[in-house]
Parts: sequence; structure tokens; C-alpha cells
Amino acid sequence: MMNNIILNGVNSNTIQGLIIQELPPISKPAIRTEIEEIDGRDGDVITKLGYAAYDKQLSIGLYGNYDINQVISFFDTSGVVTFSNEPDKYYNYQILNEIDFERLVRFRTATVTMHIQPFKYSTTETPQTLSGTVITGEGNNINLVNTTDSGLFTDLQKKGDTFQQTYSGKNLCGIPNQTITFNGVDITIQDGEITLNGTATSTGTKQLQPIKTTTLNGNYTNNVIYISGTSSSSDFANFNIRKASDGTIISGTQTNLIQNNTNIQLTVSENTSIIYGIYVRNNTTYTNYKFKPQLVTGTTADYNWEQYVGGTPSPNPDYPQEIKTITGNNNVTICNKNIYNPTTKVNGIDIYTSGCTAALNNDVLQLTATDTNMIFGTGRAVGGNYYYDRGFLMNIKPSTKYTFSIDNSIVNRAYFNSYDENKKSLGGSNVYGTTGTYTTPSNAKYMTAAIVCSNAVIGTTYNIKVQIEVGDTATEYETYTSQTYPISLGNIELCSTNGTEDYIYKNNGTWYKHSVIGKVILDGINNVFSSKSSTTNNNVFVTNVIDDILSPSSNNNEIPGYSNYFSSTSANDVYSNNKYGFGVRTDKKINFGFTLSSSINTKELANSWLSTHNTELYYPLATPTDTEITDSTLLSQLNALGNATTYLGATNISTSGDGLSPILYVETVAVDDPTLKITNSGNTTAKPIMTLYGTGTINLSLNGEQIFVIDLSSENYITIDVANMEAYYNGILKNRLVTGNYENFVLNQGENEITFTGTLYSLTISNYSRWI
Repeated sequence: MMNNIILNGVNSNTIQGLIIQELPPISKPAIRTEIEEIDGRDGDVITKLGYAAYDKQLSIGLYGNYDINQVISFFDTSGVVTFSNEPDKYYNYQILNEIDFERLVRFRTATVTMHIQPFKYSTTETPQTLSGTVITGEGNNINLVNTTDSGLFTDLQKKGDTFQQTYSGKNLCGIPNQTITFNGVDITIQDGEITLNGTATSTGTKQLQPIKTTTLNGNYTNNVIYISGTSSSSDFANFNIRKASDGTIISGTQTNLIQNNTNIQLTVSENTSIIYGIYVRNNTTYTNYKFKPQLVTGTTADYNWEQYVGGTPSPNPDYPQEIKTITGNNNVTICNKNIYNPTTKVNGIDIYTSGCTAALNNDVLQLTATDTNMIFGTGRAVGGNYYYDRGFLMNIKPSTKYTFSIDNSIVNRAYFNSYDENKKSLGGSNVYGTTGTYTTPSNAKYMTAAIVCSNAVIGTTYNIKVQIEVGDTATEYETYTSQTYPISLGNIELCSTNGTEDYIYKNNGTWYKHSVIGKVILDGINNVFSSKSSTTNNNVFVTNVIDDILSPSSNNNEIPGYSNYFSSTSANDVYSNNKYGFGVRTDKKINFGFTLSSSINTKELANSWLSTHNTELYYPLATPTDTEITDSTLLSQLNALGNATTYLGATNISTSGDGLSPILYVETVAVDDPTLKITNSGNTTAKPIMTLYGTGTINLSLNGEQIFVIDLSSENYITIDVANMEAYYNGILKNRLVTGNYENFVLNQGENEITFTGTLYSLTISNYSRWI
């Protein structure tokens, strides 16, 4: 078999005309020693200093149509070499002595001397890796399972969100907001909801003028009105539709007002403009009697009420809608599996109690009975509904099952109540016994819980531990433990549109804001309508160019965005189809349509309107940008959040804000067994190469002895070459990040055990077997 060598992965057999005539013998390196003679002592003292590097010589030759330049390049190297008489090992080498290539060419033979480091390594052993399980979560209420104790987050992003209430404009029943008294009954109209309070002193009808005159279209079956609401009154009022011309009731439109969340549908059969009327009956008491009328066109009853916005989709210039984004003051709360935070007061107000007094001893709720039936609740009962204002709200996930468990049989049930984003009650449910499950509604954001106890002994104090956790199985009780991190965004605004969002993130120790949304305010002075379109009878105005806006491929395509006074549509809808709204053109200009207001028909009038109706516009950027955060207060808060830790078993994370709750993306790593067993199959000790990915401080131990302390707070990985006593990141020396004695990290022959503490999500080790 022909001899060969492999230098840095290149086989000598591939070098044209090169022959390896003779390989060096397999030999053992010499031991470096220090010899000391001591007076009065026979002989000398020999101290072993390790193995010495040595030279290996091989004979090479040329044959046939050789390429001497290729041969020279092949040997003008250093690195690793494998000899064909030891194909399963490699050495580290350098060629220090000059090679007589002239002799090689003349006599077709030469000697190559390779300076070899004393140890050799396996060519067949593969690197060994200890990897953790990556756990991620995203939202404003996150439940992470199988988390480790005190694990750091390997990635954390604070993401934006944007919300704007929109309406279709279907409701044609618009009655101005007002409070009036008629026949002893107070009538309050607020945003389309009518409330009656008081006792009628006589019978009669109060006529109500609409905001805008509504004329029915004459196709009688297409005019439908429905009325919905609730009432605690024992009697009813009437709602009717009247002719605007003389105030007489339109036939078939007078109806008793509803009770108990029912809906009434009426078909209007008059081709006329209308007004409305409320009829009250003498000596009838109305207590918080509420209803919401809606007039729609169509042949099918529409029981989904919406607020009146001029009969046209909103936002619009007459009915603007606020744009809510993530801004101002936010909080991130991280707690263990138990989301029930025991407390007896919130903002200095006692939580609702009945039949008992309440105190708290650490995490133990102490109820002292003043009645045989006791209630301790995080809401208060009013008129059959629970309200959150007498207790704390637990942040929860919608459509999620929670398990309630308690350690005291005096509790015979719990009462849960859910609330939406606006903290409006969504109703509740009883869970009987000392354990049970409760599933939150699909639009739930918050939850309160009250516990009910029966058969209490008056004067007795009962110690109660409460746990509420995600899932359908009660687990061992844990004291509620949490970390709260305030985030003051200052002038930073985090938005979202079209499925993308701004976010804050950290890279190599520096925090940035990644922006995908732009914002401009049209004020009629600095940002104006630059021209008016030439379309006949169409009040469409055009902005100046916004260079960084994402433009559509066609003027018929909508680029979704937000405006407080205009709805998002396509540029052609505004320009050609006479629709109000705003649409982005392919040339990055924007069409704005004022079709609701024919009086705004010149560029000067439009810009004058802007000066008193500053128009916000949020739009997707053509090219996202990354901006370093320099606010010292915010940086301090973000760094504190970046050092937050997880809890063993389960970690719950929730966010809250002045308006919207921010979206949080988190990533952490769980390693079930932080132990990597490495077998050194060589015939001497080994000093490996290790690459660690992680974050924060990593304590690395070998065979039970801690050797290294590694700082990964600024870099996410580091490579440690133990033999050369070097640590580097991306090829740059980072020895300052590693503290410890390299000489002590030595793998013995046979099995070794590497362990760590800290957030390490990958450890890869190579060169772990070594031979002499």
C-alpha cells in the first residue's frame, strides 16, 4: 500500500507527481526534566516537566509529470498531520527547517523535517455535546413549563402592539349624548346607550332628535331596527320610531323595551325621515334601565350592536378613533407556578370579606369567623355581578384551564370571575370542593377568585393556603414568589401593523429598538397636503413623499396602517371610487379622501383643517431600522429585566402598561442533567477544547472541582483551548472572560465528569482523548 500523509485535510496522493517514500517511525516523545544535585544527598532529584516536542522526518520523491509549485505549496503549511502508518491519529506540526527543493528536482528525492508537538489525537472521535432544551414563549401572559431554577433568559424581546377601535358604520340610529329629565325619569344617552332612572310622574313620550336625519329608502323590508339591553325594572318602557314630519309613530315600530338581555327586531315600513321616542308609564320605577337601539339596512336581523359613527366606517374625519400603542410606563412580572398572590388589601382598600376578618401571615391566609359562613374575595358582589375594584386582578391567558387547590377543608367552593382587556366583567363560575378546574373565556385577560367557607365556628381562626396554576392537575403547593420589573419607555413608542411589530432587543451587551413602523403627524404647517387630485367632484388630497414608506406593487393594493381620522384602504379606492380614507400609492405618495365633507374642497381648506385636526399616520417602513437605546434610566431597567430568572418547574410572565400590555418574547434553556460524562480513551491525560453557549455567569467544574468562572454577559459564546491556555470569541482573544487555572482542567484516562451552574444551553468538547 502506498504511503501517504494528510496535511490539514489534503492527502499527498492528490499532489501531482509527489511520492512519500518513507514515513517516520512511531515513537514516544522524550520527557523534559530538571535535575538538581543536593549537597549531602546521594544521587540527584529529577523533576518531570512534561513531554518535549520533537522532530519527525519523512523522505519524499517525485515522479512523472510533477508540479513542483504544487509540492512547495503543500509543504508550506502548519497545522495537523496524519501519517498513513497511524491513520486514526493526528499530530500538531510545523515545518521549521528549510526543504531542499532544488535537490528534490535534481535527484528526485528530499527529506522533510516536521516539528511535532508531543501529543496525538484521535481522527475518529467526534465532539461530545451537552445541549439544553430551548423553551420559548410570546405574549402578554406566558406560561413556561419545565424551567430550571434561577435560569437566565437567553433571549428577550419587548414587542409593540397597536389597537384602534373600528366600526363598520352600519348603525344609522344616532342620538346625541345628553341627560334630560322627562316626567320624573332621568334619561341619559351616552355613546348610543340609553339609561333610565327614576319613577315616572305621568305617562308620555319624549321625542329624541337624531344626530343626522335618516331617510328610509322605501324598500320597506330592508329597514330593520333591533333593540337590546338589560333592566332591573319590574316594568317596561316603550321605544318607537316616528315620522320627522309630524312626530307620529310609524306603524308597527312601537315596542316594549326589553329585559334580561333579550333582543327585539322590528321592520320599518315607511319611506320617510325619522325621529325616535321613549315612552314611560305613570308610577313606574326605572332602576338603571339600559338599552341600545340600532337601525340597520338589510333583510336579516343583526344583533351585534355597534356605536353610531355617522353611518360611515370609522375612523373618519367626523368620528376619529384613538390609536393606542405601547408607550409610557410598563411592567413585567415574573412568578412561579402559583399565580395567586395572597393579600388582604389592594391600594389600601380591604379585599371583600363576609362573615370573617382577614389577616395574612407570610403566605398563609388567616380567616377568623364572625359567622358560620365566610367569604374572602378578590372582587365585590354588586347586583349579582363581581367587580374587580375591591381586590387584585390576576393576569391570565384566555381559553386556558386553571386548577384551584387549597389545603383546608373548611373551604367548600371557590368563585372565579373573568374580565376582558377593558376590565369589564365576563361572568364567573363556581368550583366546588378544595380543588377543581376553571377555564377562562376566549376574550379573558384578568381573573379574580373568591373562596367560600361553610360550617365555620365563630371565633375560630382558619389558616388557608391557596394555589392557582395553569393546567388540569393540582400539584404540590408553592408559596407565590415573583419579580417585578418597571420599564419606562420615555419617548419610545412600540407599534405593530400588518403582522409585524417594533421591538426592543439586546445584542452583544447593547440594547436597540428595531423599528418596522414609521409615524408622521400631518399638522397643516410642517406636514401638509401638497396637492389636490384632479378627479371631478372628489375631494382627494395628496401628501408629500414619505421616502421610507413601504409602497404597494399596485395602486389597487392596500398597505395597512393606522390614522386617527382616516381608515386604511387602497389609493385607487380613495382616488377613483370616491371612498374616504387613506391609501399608499406606488410612488410613495398618499391619497387622503374627504368624501364625508364636501366643504373641504381646496388644498388650502384641507391644510387649514389639518392645523386643528392633527392627523396621525402610522405606516410600515420600507426598510426596518435599528437604533441604539441611550436613555440611562431605560437602560438600567432593561438590564435589570435582562438579569431576571426563571423558577423550577414552571414560570409565569405577564405584562401590563398605561394602555396596552406589551408583547414579550422570551427564550430560556432547561438542562435536565447539567452533567457531561467524557471518556478519555487515550494513554495519557488530555487538555480539551471547549465551546460554551450561554448567558450570564457560568461556573464550570471537572470531577467535582470548580475550575473556571466564565462571564458570558456580553458575549453569547466562548471557545476555551485548555492546552494553549486561550479563550476566544469569533477569533478574538477573550481571556479576560475566563477566570481559573488552566493547568487544573486535565481529563484523566477513562471517564471524567464535567458539570456547570448558570444558564448554559450548549457545551461542546473536542480533543478529549490524547496519546503520546
